[in-house]
Amino acid sequence: MFFKYAPGDPLDVPPPRPVYARVDQIEPVDDADDAPSLALLDCVDAH
Repeated sequence: MFFKYAPGDPLDVPPPRPVYARVDQIEPVDDADDAPSLALLDCVDAH
């Protein structure tokens, strides 16, 4: 999930913290050659 934050937005929840990510797995959504794929990421807090 991606978050978009702009200055002036209400801060009901704090914006997400930076992370380092690497591709863990890539899985095809369908067996067709032109089908989109799903990328699974492994993340760790950058702080």
